Amino acid sequence: MLRPFLSAGLSLLSNGSWTQTGRLVVAPAGTGGFSTAVPMDQVDAKLIAGVQLYTGRQVDFRLQYDGEYGGSLTAHAGSVVMAVRF
Repeated sequence: MLRPFLSAGLSLLSNGSWTQTGRLVVAPAGTGGFSTAVPMDQVDAKLIAGVQLYTGRQVDFRLQYDGEYGGSLTAHAGSVVMAVRF
C-alpha cells in the first residue's frame, strides 16, 4: 500500500531577532560580557510532503521532503527511511 502525506504549517514570531548575552568564565575580572543577535523572519512557512510504502511484511519505506520558506530564508531537506519492525 502506498500512502501519500502532506503537512503545512506557519510560524509567527513576535520578535524579528534572537539575542543571547554571555561572558567568558575564565576572562579577567572586570571584563564585560558580549551579545550575539541573529535576525529571523517573523513569518515562516513549513511544508512536508512524501510517500510511505507499506510492504505488508516487516519492512516499510518512506521518502520525505521538508521545506522551510521565509522572507530571507529558504531551506530544503529530504530523507529516505527504511523501518524494520521486530
